[in-house]
Amino acid sequence: MVDTIKYLREVAQICTRLARACPHLPTTHGLEELAVDLMAKALELERQER
Repeated sequence: MVDTIKYLREVAQICTRLARACPHLPTTHGLEELAVDLMAKALELERQER
């Protein structure tokens, strides 16, 4: 499970970096939303693991 949590956080960070570099506003918003969702899922899994 630790690997999954780490993976979700890494992908969220990649989405955030892509959003910052993207000139297309709808795509930027979509990437930011995806990053938030991935981080929330990582946190949820982390809490379940305890």
